[in-house]
Amino acid sequence: QLLRADAALAQPKRTFDRSHSKPVEDNDETSPPAVPRDAANKRLPKSSTPKRARETMSQHVAKLEDGTENHLKTGGEQITYANKATAGSVDPRCKEVFTQLKIRRKHRYVVYKIDPETEAVVVETIGERDADLDALLRALPDADSRYAIFDHAYETYDGRPANKLFFLSWFPSNATPYSKMAYTHAKEHVREVFTGVFDIMARTTDEAKSLVTGEAESESDQEFDDDDF
Repeated sequence: QLLRADAALAQPKRTFDRSHSKPVEDNDETSPPAVPRDAANKRLPKSSTPKRARETMSQHVAKLEDGTENHLKTGGEQITYANKATAGSVDPRCKEVFTQLKIRRKHRYVVYKIDPETEAVVVETIGERDADLDALLRALPDADSRYAIFDHAYETYDGRPANKLFFLSWFPSNATPYSKMAYTHAKEHVREVFTGVFDIMARTTDEAKSLVTGEAESESDQEFDDDDF
């Protein structure tokens, strides 16, 4: 009987949990304190971004809005796009000079650019009547986009002199993506002014030469000219 009493005292106490309808053992060992229901339902605060990371993100956004970005190959050096122009209109003088070239044959070529201050397409360079295609290509920048009108003189298959107007979209490889995008979007406004021209696009001077001379030669090889009908 004494052994049974000692065994009964050694066993853990069993209490009845009304919520779960099952006995629960009550150990004398130390257990973690129960978490109050209000504290358990309370949401923990969201992990906030470190202060240094927030400052870096805000600076990066400011740089993007300002037209700059970090270049990974240069160790985070800031690069600013130059000539960040957008065309909203076409200067009236553009059509006047184009009419002088097309109707009166006063000029050989005209180079147009987007003015970053006025956000309008304006005349940049006018070529004399005795200028040639090489003079136009020398007038085009190496690191920025442009528009150009060129009056190309050639001979037909039977030796008659003829002229053909080209509208050149100049997008060199060194031009920034911002420049190419601005001139691409503004082209639809410019083409409404320049009528009766042939569209070409070039990235190098050799490509521009082949397009101008190739188009003219293909027309001179025709058996009949449009004027014969």
